This record gives sequence, C-alpha cells and structure tokens, in this order.
Amino acid sequence: MTDQNIDVLPSGTTDGRYVFITATGSTYTYDADNQTLTRHPDDERVKQWLADGGVPKEVKYLGLHADDSAVLRADGDPIHVIDQGQIRVGQSARFILDLLRNGIYTHRVTSPVAAIVIPA
Repeated sequence: MTDQNIDVLPSGTTDGRYVFITATGSTYTYDADNQTLTRHPDDERVKQWLADGGVPKEVKYLGLHADDSAVLRADGDPIHVIDQGQIRVGQSARFILDLLRNGIYTHRVTSPVAAIVIPA
C-alpha cells in the first residue's frame, strides 16, 4: 500500500489520519479519529522530498523552503482540535484548538498548504 495524495480535506472530517505540508516546510499530522493536530517544523521528510526533486509545480509556485518554519509552542505535541476547516492545496488551513485543554481556544492559520497525504 502507498501514500495517497489528495487536493482537499473537507471541513469537519472525523475519521482517518492525514499529513499536510505547508509552504514554509512545516508538516502537520491531523488525527481526525482522536481530533488532534501535531505540528512538526523542519520535518526531515520535507527536506528529503525537496532534495529528491519531487516537488509538484504548485509547490514550486508557493515557494516551499524547508527552513522557513518558525518555532511555535507545543510543536511536536498533539493538540486537541475543536474545529477543522476545509484543508485545500494552495490555501491556508484553519483550526480552532484547545492548547491546554482548559476551554480557552486559539485559532491557528497555517501558511498555504503544499500537499495533503493520506499515509499508507
């Protein structure tokens, strides 16, 4: 079985596991089954993808650079997702998150999405 690339993940998706890469090179894992989002800045998979030259034309258009990702609090930690907007290649992804699980929500907007993958 191989990874499957998709162009759109509908809002409110409640099952499955998805990985998306943004124009700044951050990789996000969205676990819809558990409603968590994990951000991985400077992911080695992205660096390898760029080094191998396997960059689709829409990603080149977005100017993907694997070292442009800023450090954010809770990087690497699964964060509880309250709401997930539509995720579409070429547009920013939007999430409502409960970082501390204390009922105080934050709105996270990513840089434009370069790829969405359903891992094998």
